[in-house]
Amino acid sequence: MTLSNLLRVPLLARVTLALVALVCVAFAAGLAVERLRTASLDGRDPRRVRASRRFELATPLVSVALVGAVLGPLVSILGATQLHAELRGAMCGYGVLDSTETGFTQLGTAFAAAVACGGWMTLHGFDRALDEDLVPTVLAAATLALVPVLGLDLFAALRHVLELDLTVVATCCSSGADGVAVAGRESTVSSLAFDLSVLCGAVTATLGLAPWGARHARAFGASALVLSGLLFPAAAGVTSPHVFERLGHRCALCLFEVDGAHLGYPLLLAALAVAIAGFGVLLLEARRDGRPETEAAALPRMRALRRLGAIAALVALATLAGPVLAYLARTGTLLVPLP
Repeated sequence: MTLSNLLRVPLLARVTLALVALVCVAFAAGLAVERLRTASLDGRDPRRVRASRRFELATPLVSVALVGAVLGPLVSILGATQLHAELRGAMCGYGVLDSTETGFTQLGTAFAAAVACGGWMTLHGFDRALDEDLVPTVLAAATLALVPVLGLDLFAALRHVLELDLTVVATCCSSGADGVAVAGRESTVSSLAFDLSVLCGAVTATLGLAPWGARHARAFGASALVLSGLLFPAAAGVTSPHVFERLGHRCALCLFEVDGAHLGYPLLLAALAVAIAGFGVLLLEARRDGRPETEAAALPRMRALRRLGAIAALVALATLAGPVLAYLARTGTLLVPLP
């Protein structure tokens, strides 16, 4: 355990963001419990009215948590990129994150926290558009569900920061991520991830922008979530070798470096946006029941989320395929030479 790591700005920022997000959600959960306790009371009962009004304070609290969760993976990667120069053997942020058991896990927990908070905000907008008596407890229950997600993110982030030892010799991405490269032009797994990403990106963008896409909300949500999960494996397996012009260079973290043209940042933001959009659409689709008031509340929000997901999918496709097409235009072939 290295407490002195908390004196480093990027590491302290990561823990602080996770802590602030958890504290905000914990306060919101307390308001949610009060609302759930009064859910069975008459709508005009003063206790229920007071609890409902107090629960409105949860909106800014979860909004702050959402910002902290979205910034979490960005700050983690920025910190790893800055600190790798101090860690012997690390050529990029991969060495820093791989040096602890929860280095990559805390990226995943921050991602999950951002998606969960984004889903809560979607449900909140839907809840506010309906009469309170129609949905008295769903949003409050969703607030309670945020607590373990944010708590796990804080635990993973704090453990990574405290376990990080900059005096050891780290694993370089050339022996870690690059080690999965096999003899041949492209591995089957990497090519499949890239092809599926392109397919899901095209489906997400089409269903998000087409007027008839509203009839296929579940397909949009599923394709968006699959795209979000495949982006970085696809970038590591196909985009990165074309950027660095070396078949064995299969490291997505190198795309956050200057040599990688910082392509990792738009890819990460696109992955977050498309996941939040897909998850939000699936939540709204589950809440629809065919009543006019429900449709009026859900459809405009689904339209906005589909548009967000479509834009994010197009950004992801451009970031993934752009370097590959540039390499093709420059060399006349898609085949990257062996090292």
